Amino acid sequence: VTTDGPGGRSGVTVSAMTSLSADAASPSLIVCVNDSSATARAIQVNGCFCVNILPQAQIPLSDVFAGRHKARYPSKFDCAEWFSMDTGAPAAKEATANLDCTLHSAQKHGTHWILIGAVRTIEIGLESAPLIYVNRGYGSHTPTNLSLEQG
Repeated sequence: VTTDGPGGRSGVTVSAMTSLSADAASPSLIVCVNDSSATARAIQVNGCFCVNILPQAQIPLSDVFAGRHKARYPSKFDCAEWFSMDTGAPAAKEATANLDCTLHSAQKHGTHWILIGAVRTIEIGLESAPLIYVNRGYGSHTPTNLSLEQG
């Protein structure tokens, strides 16, 4: 998740992102960002963020934005190529999809900010399975072909 504007250019890897509503005037989604992250504050000041859905091959980019490799990349944004979305939020060129959002609301719950974004534009990028993080590690998406008849 990335942002840019008066609050600064910032980004972080999140493990909690989900759709919220698809039947409103514009689709909306939720991202959860730790309160200790500078990105949580930057998103609130900037009023926008971009969700960069990464392909499986982009584990290194995810690791950099998760805070790993700080010595190698003092500026996280040096590890990839970027373009600006309509809101000004940076979008990864190597993403499967980029969802440009304006911040609708922010609520702190425990150690995290729950940030609700209204999706303004969507860029579809590389046709690839998305990178998945589960059980404290990266995984892959395996489609299932279950039907109701199979019970």
